[in-house]
Amino acid sequence: MIMEIQDPAALYGYEQKFPFPYHFPTSCAQWEQSMFRDTDGAGRRLFRELKTIAAVEDGEIVGYAQYGRTALALTIPVRSANGYPIR
Repeated sequence: MIMEIQDPAALYGYEQKFPFPYHFPTSCAQWEQSMFRDTDGAGRRLFRELKTIAAVEDGEIVGYAQYGRTALALTIPVRSANGYPIR
């Protein structure tokens, strides 16, 4: 079943099972701040909207995805490889 994350601690526990090479030990509170309310060095939020969904099987998280809308704005025009503007 695919469902929106309701218990961040369950997702934290799921992530703790994997030996990521870039993983740094953190408390659940620090991890939750980074995962759901990430900010830059000046304290500005990085995401305007953020959704985290999980695949759950027999009551256990077996995978998840996170997506959202950035809060960052580009100040220079962006163009595709063939020169068309990207909006």
